[in-house]
Amino acid sequence: MEAAAGHPADAAQYALRALDLLATHWYATGLERVREVRRALGPWEHEQYVRDLDDRLYGWSSVVSALAC
Repeated sequence: MEAAAGHPADAAQYALRALDLLATHWYATGLERVREVRRALGPWEHEQYVRDLDDRLYGWSSVVSALAC
């Protein structure tokens, strides 16, 4: 994983791309993997690239919750 390899910005970019793909090709395990990447980015949570991921990911959480109803 890029975050563990010392490339957190790359990890965040890959996660954002994964969310783009999930918008058209839903895969619940894929969303869980993006969440795992986000957890790994904890030490960099104040960086803009992590905040951008949070914005998208929290938006996804709302969508997933709405679909579950």
